[in-house]
Amino acid sequence: MEVISSILFDADGVIQKHATGWRVGFSGLLSNDADVNAFMQDVFVAERPCLVGEGDFVASFAAVLAKWKSCYAVDEALRVFTQIEIQNEVIQLIQSLRRDGIACHVASNQNSYRASYMSAGLGYCKLFDTEFYSCHVGSAKPDLAYFWAVINKLAIQPSQMLFLDDKENNVQTARAAGLRAAVFDLSGGVKGLRRVLADVGIAVSPT
Repeated sequence: MEVISSILFDADGVIQKHATGWRVGFSGLLSNDADVNAFMQDVFVAERPCLVGEGDFVASFAAVLAKWKSCYAVDEALRVFTQIEIQNEVIQLIQSLRRDGIACHVASNQNSYRASYMSAGLGYCKLFDTEFYSCHVGSAKPDLAYFWAVINKLAIQPSQMLFLDDKENNVQTARAAGLRAAVFDLSGGVKGLRRVLADVGIAVSPT
């Protein structure tokens, strides 16, 4: 079995989470009697083409806010997308992996606005060797094309890569592309992440 030389980390649910929860965040943009679930559905439908780099997410989101008669300007409402809580223990482990010579990459479905914030605002451009945001890749998980694009960019054997995601369908597609892959979410904590890594032969040095 080949040695893992690169690890791909999903973002939401793996290295970060929404600080208040998406539903709470979105509900704050509406009047008290509004249907938050329907509003969220409209937002995510508007976002979908933006996840693969098609369309202007800020303009699409502004249109949804206007439809729902939100009292918030788009610049204020966009803060919902940047209310991100980084999981520091996981980040420290990633830093240890890189010190041990294992390349670490973020592999996440994101619109361009949030991707830019994560890269520059949260410092992922320095934390990770490469950032694979779907809006820049041109396809989104669980599309097989997303993983082929990553494989071509890294130019190493898929079997030398480990992909970690909190969604089973994304993991299954990664395996279909030849990557080693496992389900991991933040409920397992850093101890759970260490166990997942140990299962593929990666022992992380103490931080």
